[in-house]
Amino acid sequence: KDFDNDSTMSIYHALTGKPIHIEIATKNENEINEGTGILVGGNLAIISDLIGTPSDINTDGKILLIEDISEYKHSVDRMMWQLMRSGKLDKLAGLIIGSFTDAPEETIDFGMNEYQIIWEKVQQLSYPVCFGFPVGHQARNMALKLGINYTLQSNKNSIVLKELVANTIL
Repeated sequence: KDFDNDSTMSIYHALTGKPIHIEIATKNENEINEGTGILVGGNLAIISDLIGTPSDINTDGKILLIEDISEYKHSVDRMMWQLMRSGKLDKLAGLIIGSFTDAPEETIDFGMNEYQIIWEKVQQLSYPVCFGFPVGHQARNMALKLGINYTLQSNKNSIVLKELVANTIL
């Protein structure tokens, strides 16, 4: 496996209490550039499967992080429709999209990649949407602390995710 020193150091910093501050260069689609909220989320398939159960997450006013591995594009589309139709995307403070790796080959061309599928569902909403965040099933995988407050800033060329210093874990 590839080794990424920044990812390893991010785990060390998270475990030793150093506030998270990640800045990356990436292309973003939307103009909304800042949101503050508790970071929730993780694997898209699990988040989608838990909707309507006692383990369902509340996304209102939160920064939602999604990523996945080994999912067909049509499955990503179905899961994003489920998040959209259940209201999980309506009142976010921000959306962070990590990697979608090891996707199986489609027998019929779906016509969109995972980022286009997601953008189709959220482009009209008024919060920062950040693509290409280094989190997921890949060598570059930055450690994040879920359940605490962050500020998410984006522009057309970069993303900054910054832990708010006066955090307490919920």
